[in-house]
Amino acid sequence: MDNIFEFLKTSSLSKDSFNEKVEFLIDDFLVKELITLIYADGGTGKSYIAFALTKKLCEIGQKVFFIDYDNPVSVLKQRGIDKLLIEKFSSLSYIQRSQIALNGYELVLRLEESAVGKAYKNCVFVLDSLRDFTDVYNDNKINRLFEALKNLREAGATII
Repeated sequence: MDNIFEFLKTSSLSKDSFNEKVEFLIDDFLVKELITLIYADGGTGKSYIAFALTKKLCEIGQKVFFIDYDNPVSVLKQRGIDKLLIEKFSSLSYIQRSQIALNGYELVLRLEESAVGKAYKNCVFVLDSLRDFTDVYNDNKINRLFEALKNLREAGATII
């Protein structure tokens, strides 16, 4: 029994655990190494906000992985994403569902497999849209997805 108490003691937070400062990627708006959700009804501009955030993050030198399981390529072309983002920023990897053999849920779980240490430090993952990554009405699935996202965050990722 003493071993478990020693294990818990060595795993406990200490005074030094609280020396980290909150760092913003976008001043007073987007916190680094945090999960930020943008919630609104369909068709209200969430993807446009995600595009604008991606542009800003690329402009300040962040490595951004935009994982889009919502918008078809034809819509992305109509919105000018090829010219405004993909061709403009080498620090952007734009992953669209037609180009990948995994569904969104499987992709996040695959990313989690590499979430060791600070493997995702200075990486931003933009997921569009959350409903395309899991069954939002299934508590077990949504909880597992968020567990994986928290593991990415602990490995240094910022998730939008």
